[in-house]
Amino acid sequence: MYHLTKNGYSMLLKNYGMRNVVFTIPMRAVYDFCKVFENFKKNDQNRGIVVFKAWLWNLDNFKLVWKKRLYVQQIRKVSDDYLISRALIAPDTRLLKLFDRLIRR
Repeated sequence: MYHLTKNGYSMLLKNYGMRNVVFTIPMRAVYDFCKVFENFKKNDQNRGIVVFKAWLWNLDNFKLVWKKRLYVQQIRKVSDDYLISRALIAPDTRLLKLFDRLIRR
């Protein structure tokens, strides 16, 4: 769970265009926060702590991830809009599903 969350944020920051980063990272953070809340409700604090540690890793290593982003964006040949239009980047509906699950409980 730690590496999945940690690498997910760094991947989003490195690979997405800035417009999508500004939209996607806050949405992902809300999703993760809801998952942490859900895990604490289930008395599974370890998963919540792991997510917080992944957030901290990304904050501590922001400079490294940003340098990688600059390189990736420099060599990038295809825009996010093109990938989305070809359905190579699928819309993320996990947040909606999670809200639905939380409301029904």
